[in-house]
Amino acid sequence: MKQDAYSLAAKWILESNHVVIFSGAGISVESGIPPFRGENGLWNKYNPVFLDTNYFKAHPKKSWILIKEIFYDFFNAAEYNEIVSAVISRESVNRCFYLGCMVYSGYNQGAN
Repeated sequence: MKQDAYSLAAKWILESNHVVIFSGAGISVESGIPPFRGENGLWNKYNPVFLDTNYFKAHPKKSWILIKEIFYDFFNAAEYNEIVSAVISRESVNRCFYLGCMVYSGYNQGAN
């Protein structure tokens, strides 16, 4: 069912002249990147205090280890789903295409 919805959305994106998409964590979750909140969220595995700027200043080495684990290991292991690939391919060929993402993970910048 979800795959059908993704295929239809991808088709509409590729056929449209002007596209504006706002996305949130859900677009990343579908590709294996865990959200920060919720049942399988990162904050159930990690204490959010560990990414607080005060903690970072006091414990930079520990913070960088955690930052690498979360933002490089999780995000780099994700595979782009069909909708992300369609969004990024359209963004690169059409100047009338805009993507506003509510969550920054860098995820939407490398799809082919």
